Amino acid sequence: MTDMHYQPSNAKPHFDARAFARDMELIGGHFPYAGILTFFRQPHTRDLTDVDVALLGLPWDGTPMNRSGQRMGPRALRETSVYVLEEEDFTLFQRLSCVDYGDLFFHAGNMFDFLEQAQKTVGEILAAGAKVVAFGGDHMIPLPIVRAYAHHLGRPLSLVHFDGHFDNWDTFPYSWGGSWVAELAEEGCIDLSRSVQLGIRMVGDAAPDVAMYAPESDAVVISGDECLDEGPLAAAAKVREVVSDDPVYLTFDADFLDASVAPACHTPCVCGPDTYWTKKFFRAVRGLNVVGADVNELCPQYEPSLGPTQLALAHVAQWELGLIEHARARNT
Repeated sequence: MTDMHYQPSNAKPHFDARAFARDMELIGGHFPYAGILTFFRQPHTRDLTDVDVALLGLPWDGTPMNRSGQRMGPRALRETSVYVLEEEDFTLFQRLSCVDYGDLFFHAGNMFDFLEQAQKTVGEILAAGAKVVAFGGDHMIPLPIVRAYAHHLGRPLSLVHFDGHFDNWDTFPYSWGGSWVAELAEEGCIDLSRSVQLGIRMVGDAAPDVAMYAPESDAVVISGDECLDEGPLAAAAKVREVVSDDPVYLTFDADFLDASVAPACHTPCVCGPDTYWTKKFFRAVRGLNVVGADVNELCPQYEPSLGPTQLALAHVAQWELGLIEHARARNT
């Protein structure tokens, strides 16, 4: 009778220790559950010598109308970014020199100190030759960042604004998460005629009687319905047409995404794009002259660690870095 017992092989499986060590070095030298956390495993330093992008945490949530907790966003996104690093293009950081610049220090709860310190810090980073990708924080964070960029460049920027809301109210005191677009436009820091606001829900037939809540915008508006009905490639083509080669700042509010994808934010919104739509869009706008970006409005306490909102925003942050890398390659 044939012997059916398993006969183990004496051959040992090949293990290339050098290749393994090289691959681990590319993702920070640790598995995601171990090691010191920084944004995308990049070195924590304020030395900007030969640095392309400073990753800056802005733990500010002093001006939300509804749910707060956005000050916890940068810490949560550091942890989540370690997992995203393995799923996305981890060789990006061989082509783009990035550092974790740490979190902005300011007197907690003092809006004016936050605005002053943020604009000063971003200005110092730009003067050193690096760009900024910021992690919020509520949606007031573009106000000091774009001010610093406009002063540094000596001209207004174009804006690509991902959001469920316009954020251009002028019925409340300025300097809060719902008025920063109007402020920057009035100050001449952004050119709304060369800017696009995507994902807006309170617009058109869906909201005919909310003029106070959603005043008309001077930017090109692609509503949430249009994003879904026409698709990411059509939206990307419109953005490329409007922005052209102008220096552009990207700001990404979590509630641009559908609430099923991003529930842990200041104001979850239904009927919005998902992360697949967003990935397709970012791939289709490669070549824009992106000079800075942020992600914001994460309230991590409303979902488990590594929850869907955190994963979505960390992926978006890496897609933004990819656009900066493409712009850098084009301009050199």
